[in-house]
Amino acid sequence: MRNSITKKINKMKKVVTVFLATIAISLSTFAQTYELDKVRQMPSIDEDNIKVIAFEIQELYATTIKNPEKNSTIKAVSETVSTFYKPSNKYVKVNPINGKQYTSNDKEDLDKNTRLLFNLTFDENGKLIVPDKIYVISHREEDQADRTIKKVGLIAFQLIITDDIKTKLSKVTLQHLAKADINSMTGELKPVSIKIPFELSAGLPKLYNTKGKVTKRGDNIYISIDRYFKGNEEQEIIELIKKQTDILDYKKGNFDFVLEKKTQGCHLDFNIMRGMMYSSQPKSFSVETKTIKSFTGEGKKITK
Repeated sequence: MRNSITKKINKMKKVVTVFLATIAISLSTFAQTYELDKVRQMPSIDEDNIKVIAFEIQELYATTIKNPEKNSTIKAVSETVSTFYKPSNKYVKVNPINGKQYTSNDKEDLDKNTRLLFNLTFDENGKLIVPDKIYVISHREEDQADRTIKKVGLIAFQLIITDDIKTKLSKVTLQHLAKADINSMTGELKPVSIKIPFELSAGLPKLYNTKGKVTKRGDNIYISIDRYFKGNEEQEIIELIKKQTDILDYKKGNFDFVLEKKTQGCHLDFNIMRGMMYSSQPKSFSVETKTIKSFTGEGKKITK
């Protein structure tokens, strides 16, 4: 009888242990995500990581709006991006914004828009949690009759994150972690998961074209351009030609190409009403991309 009771007690202990472990795992999995008005130590991002976010979001957005009806979804419309400001010693969340679903009547607004609002979430270690989709609100700012500035042309889109871009974004981390109180008596802080609202703006791109010639002889590729090469530019252009044209399909040949360089000024910051408040976080920079705009000529292809 005693053995039977002991076995039942041990069995109950195992059940309780498993139950508590399950709760612990669940709490860990669904750890609270804070917002900027709930933390004591504000997060920050360094310039390299800011540039990665800005460049990848801008590139994804450019692809997305090629098919705006398809990529403006109900889920994107439900995404809310808030603004934060600091009237005293604590940030306050105000002015939550949603975008509307795109229709053909919104094309003029879309063509004028120059800004994006979106949220990103970072874990307690400062690592960006990369989703399958990022929801953005396309808009612009316009002066109003009452001398205020208003966000207009609000349209919501989903950006579908490709595997290549997921790899790049997965390396993004905070420079300084977000921290919240763990002990109100001592003021001790702990790192926490944080949802950060961003606003990205981009100026009109400046385009520069460079003409050149390329010769293929076996495994060797030789190029010349209508100006001097700068630094390691010769090898960089050769690599672009390999990636963006079918030159590797040729055994030999002579070709003409045009290299297009696009530079674009970008501004990326937390969606905070800073006013005259100083911020050491880098926000403004230029992004440069190079593309083989055209590639023409004749040659002998490799027999396959």
